[in-house]
Amino acid sequence: MNIQYVAMLSLMSGHFAGRTYSFDVKINKYDRNVSARSNINLSLDRRNTQTILHGIDVVYDLQTIPMAESSSSVKQMREFLDSAMNGQYFKIDPLGTAAAPNAPFIAVLDTTDYAESRRSIGYIQFSFKVRLATGRAINVGGVVGGPIT
Repeated sequence: MNIQYVAMLSLMSGHFAGRTYSFDVKINKYDRNVSARSNINLSLDRRNTQTILHGIDVVYDLQTIPMAESSSSVKQMREFLDSAMNGQYFKIDPLGTAAAPNAPFIAVLDTTDYAESRRSIGYIQFSFKVRLATGRAINVGGVVGGPIT
């Protein structure tokens, strides 16, 4: 998975606030969840319904492979997730890398929560959710908006 973001918080050594960084990390979970934002109106006799669809939210549930706690990947994941907590848009390519892009899209963290789980002594695994940013005039790293994939 490749992630491109603007560093703001929990800066790694040698990184500066306001600069764009990109890194690759391996994942073992990439689940797509879709939900509709709608209103359903039901007639008084309960025979007729009207559904008004306001939009569709596409959320990806992601999890990294366990990484050595002392690795730069752990520090970079913390920098990325902490920086994106304020609603920052970022470019993500869950099945690609910087060298071999697959289908990058623009996303935002779905919640400000993420989990750091210890899988064994000295190894950490990150879990977080990203929401596809559709229909927005956003340009991050040359990718505008994002396809619904």
